[in-house]
Amino acid sequence: MNGISTLFGILMIGLLGCTNQAAPSAVTKQRHENIRRQQMENAGNLAEYLKTQPGVIVTGHFGNYAIRLQNGANTLESGTEPLFILDGMPFNSSFNELVNFVNMRDVDRIQILRDATSMASYGSRGANGIIQINMKK
Repeated sequence: MNGISTLFGILMIGLLGCTNQAAPSAVTKQRHENIRRQQMENAGNLAEYLKTQPGVIVTGHFGNYAIRLQNGANTLESGTEPLFILDGMPFNSSFNELVNFVNMRDVDRIQILRDATSMASYGSRGANGIIQINMKK
């Protein structure tokens, strides 16, 4: 019984001794946000930024880009292109028009959604994945 209480005491000291400043996940998340912000600021356009993101495949050159997400399926209406959400509203044009429309200096956040739960609210339109773009207010 003494060994169990000693082990429990060590466990409690270890848990109580942790602070938020020492939590590795908070530090990692902050570094990740800084890297992403720097990538956004250095990108010439949206396509150049998306090329740096894991799971996003952008091919072609300016004015003739093609995009798809790695885990996205194909839909009958939109081929392989993901659904673009710009400030909460679907952007119902091609990716090339979106590249011309979005100024990277005005972008606050970009989220790439590939899992079924994130895409459920968009139905079949989100079957190829979703790229949410939030602009600065």
